[in-house]
Amino acid sequence: MLIKQKCCALIKEFTKQKEEQVINSNNLGLFYSHINKRLVSETGVGVLKDQSGSFVHSDSMKAELLNQYLSSVYTNDNNCIPDIARRTSSELNDIVFTEAMVLQKLKNLKSKSSAGPDGLKSFFLKQLAHSLGLPLSILFTISFELSSLPDIWRVAVASPIFKKGLSSDVRKYRPISLTCIVCKVMESIVKDQLMSYLLKNKLITKHQQHSTCSQLIECVNDWSLALNSRQNVDVIYIDFNKASDCVVHSKLIRKLESYGVTGRLLLWLKDFLSNSTQAVKIGKHRSSFNKVVSGVPQRSVLGPLLFLLFINDIVDNLGHDLTVKLYADDVKVYSVIDDIGSSDSLQSGINSLCDWCATWQMKINASKCFVFNIGHSCSTASYNIDNTPLPVSTVANDLGVNIAPKLRFSYRYDNLVAKAKPRASLILRCFECREPAVLFRAFTTFVRPAVEYCSPVWAPVYKGDINLIESVQRHFTKKLNRARQ
Repeated sequence: MLIKQKCCALIKEFTKQKEEQVINSNNLGLFYSHINKRLVSETGVGVLKDQSGSFVHSDSMKAELLNQYLSSVYTNDNNCIPDIARRTSSELNDIVFTEAMVLQKLKNLKSKSSAGPDGLKSFFLKQLAHSLGLPLSILFTISFELSSLPDIWRVAVASPIFKKGLSSDVRKYRPISLTCIVCKVMESIVKDQLMSYLLKNKLITKHQQHSTCSQLIECVNDWSLALNSRQNVDVIYIDFNKASDCVVHSKLIRKLESYGVTGRLLLWLKDFLSNSTQAVKIGKHRSSFNKVVSGVPQRSVLGPLLFLLFINDIVDNLGHDLTVKLYADDVKVYSVIDDIGSSDSLQSGINSLCDWCATWQMKINASKCFVFNIGHSCSTASYNIDNTPLPVSTVANDLGVNIAPKLRFSYRYDNLVAKAKPRASLILRCFECREPAVLFRAFTTFVRPAVEYCSPVWAPVYKGDINLIESVQRHFTKKLNRARQ
């Protein structure tokens, strides 16, 4: 009995130390990993339903089913390369890879990152940074000069992550692809020099925002000015269907040429996009590999920048009287509606956007697009996308913030509290430690960021709303006190 008590005490002390390490690491990903290990299945993928309606239980069959679905969303090239005007007289055709650049990138790697298809872990590369800096810089230079990548760098192994909805529906999962870390190091150096060139020549549209908060502040400011002037604003929210997977490579290369990307850099990027393969891994089972015929590489370093450049010119033909806001693949277009001509102009802008999508083979998911009216009186104008009428929503979920027609955020407060309280309760379920200092640090890591997201936009001013937000923390501290007893 004494030995059992000592073992239990040691296990409890060990668990406490591990939980403190998770909290003190300031690594939100590690924190979520600890939570998810206690809440979800080992693979994170439940039973799936195939096209015939049969349920798939084994990991190997689920991996194949998801891989087939991911391959089905690609866009086949129609071999029509649109004309596009050159946007700059400047050119970028060469990238420099020095030992110092590679060394700095290796030192900045996250030690806990998983190994890619080549089996090389970030911890290994980081520990040997000083020894690998020179040989990797030579390897990158040769790859760039030959405009060719090693075959293993073209391989991606995707882990499916459930979004929301019916867990048995394969369409409710998104792939998080794992690629070779050495390739990511090279991509990072290319990205830095490419981004420096784009910013220097002011080639990235001002409508593309760097943060959700800054975009929402600008929008709410515009809409508030219209409300104060007793004007109405119509906002059209556009949703692309599998946006990052639908980018046609030949058309992306044509876009890059218009931005002055030429020479060996253009050839290397062309090779980087071509002949890629992807498989899905669930648990210890991996599907067969399928060719990636379109889209920017998921979870790659260059992928987000390449997608940004692909949709960068989407605002060119929408008209100067419309306001367009971009954040990654989220697009919204709005205008003050003071007469019939204003609504016609907004519809004309939407038509131009549809024409752009048809030209560049991007797909709009009309079922998820909607109109949001802001003002003291509802707008009577109706809008459509490809002759599909757009529904009018009474609440807009704009980059994660719920907004009401008169710019009231009561929906935001209610939804925030409804989501934050269960999240706070998870801490008490998933951590065995009962020390208040440790658990409250967990609260500040796991709950407070969700509560304070974009708070400069919706910060409450009424006492009742303030008390409602503060109830999340009060609810947690009361449970904390009970848990100690």
